[in-house]
Amino acid sequence: MKLGAFDFHVLRQSTFRLDGGAMFGHVPKVVWSKLIPPDEQNRIPLACNCLLLITPDHKIIIDTGMGTKWPPKLAALYDLDARGFDELLKPHCLSPGDIDTVIMTHLHIDHAGGLTTRDAGDLSLAFPKARVYIQSGEWQAANNPDIRSAPSYVADDFQPIKGAGKLELLDGDGEVFPGISVGITSGHTKNHQLVEIESEGQRLVFLGDIMPTVSNLKPNYAMGYDLYPLDVIAYRKSILERYARPDTALIFEHEAGDCYGRLDVIDGKPRFTALPTSPEESP
Repeated sequence: MKLGAFDFHVLRQSTFRLDGGAMFGHVPKVVWSKLIPPDEQNRIPLACNCLLLITPDHKIIIDTGMGTKWPPKLAALYDLDARGFDELLKPHCLSPGDIDTVIMTHLHIDHAGGLTTRDAGDLSLAFPKARVYIQSGEWQAANNPDIRSAPSYVADDFQPIKGAGKLELLDGDGEVFPGISVGITSGHTKNHQLVEIESEGQRLVFLGDIMPTVSNLKPNYAMGYDLYPLDVIAYRKSILERYARPDTALIFEHEAGDCYGRLDVIDGKPRFTALPTSPEESP
C-alpha cells in the first residue's frame, strides 16, 4: 500500500486472547461484551499488527508482536498463533536481514517478543542489521520494572539488542527520519510512544497501546493494564482531536478485525471506518 513516496504493509504477526475485563478496565462486562464477545474463559480475540514501512532510504519494522519463543503451555494459555518474520516478510520479497530499523512503541511482551528468536536454546536477534529505537525512559522501566510491571517485561526480548550494540535511545518527541516521528503518549506506560508517518500530504499513525483496538476508541475505555489511566484518557482525547481528519489513517495494533482505517467524530462520538488493504493483509 502507498503513503505518498512510502510503501507500507500491515503484518499480522499473531493472534491471541486476553481477559476481556482487563482490556476494558472499569467498563462493566455487560457493556464491553457487546463490543467483543468473550469465550467461555472470558477471553476476547486480539491480534499483534506490526507495520512494515519502506522508504527510499530505509526498511523499517514498527513493533514486533509476541514473537515465537513461547513454550507450548504459555502459548495455550493465550490461545497464541504466531508467525516468524521470515514468513511475514517473504510476500514482500524481503527477509529479516533486509530490515535496517525497528521502532518500538514500548517493550511489553506482546510488542517486543519478536525482537529476538530462540533456536535450540540460543537467543539471536530477529533483525540482525537493524538499529532499534526506543524511548530512554521506557528502556529504564523495562530493565528496572516495578512490581506491577515486572510480568509485562521479558529481558530475553530486548536486552540482547544492547549487547549487540544496536540500541538507539530517544528522549521525548521528535523525528527519527524525515517523515517519521515519534510522540510520547504516556498512560499505558510512562514513556509509551506512537509513531507518525507523513509523506506528500498523507499521514499514517501507528497507535501502539494508547488505543489498542477499535473498541477502545472511547477515551474512558482504558485498560486494566494501563499504569496511568487518567493520562490515557487525556491522550486519547488529543488523538481524536488531532487525527480525525480525511488525510490521516490509523493502525490499531491489537485489533483482531479491520485494524487500518480513518476516524470521524460525529455528535461527539468517535467512529472508525475501515480502509481497504491488500489481500495478504486482510484479517
